[in-house]
Amino acid sequence: MADEPLSLEIIEKRRAWAQPVLDAHKARTANMEKAAIECGNLALKALLLVNGGACVALLGFLSSTFNAATDPTVPQTILARLAGIVLDNGVAAERARLIMDVTGALSWFAWGTAAAVSGSALAYLTNSVYSRALTFQQTKYDWPYVEQTPKSEREWARAAMLNWVAVATGVAALCCFAGGILSVQHIY
Repeated sequence: MADEPLSLEIIEKRRAWAQPVLDAHKARTANMEKAAIECGNLALKALLLVNGGACVALLGFLSSTFNAATDPTVPQTILARLAGIVLDNGVAAERARLIMDVTGALSWFAWGTAAAVSGSALAYLTNSVYSRALTFQQTKYDWPYVEQTPKSEREWARAAMLNWVAVATGVAALCCFAGGILSVQHIY
């Protein structure tokens, strides 16, 4: 009796039962992808904004410090400090120290900006691979209506790994911002 072909009526009933589940799966897939992309992008945009904004602010500060340096020995003092030689020539030495400290903080913010941009690229790749994994799932009109395939499982694992790398990159951008704040705090 199990080998008998299914009647058209039974097949249509199965399809009627399966269609709401398949439609819900498609909607869940689309909503999950949209929400993940929006949240990840918002977090990474915020990190890009704070790190990039700090870079711009410090560059403006450096510009005004250089413009205020009427002492022609300031650039020579900076070069001496880079070479590890400490010159004690008053105002020029203090300005050189300030500029060196600010550029140290600037590097923290610049790396944070680079990490935020990298995180945005990784977030895109992560969502792309998750979406691809969902499309590789097998849909059918018999229970269970949606099944994992070896290819969808591999893609899901790859997306999960990319997701953790993107999160780590975002954390790195936040840590760079904190490092830059601590560097700026110790300037004065």
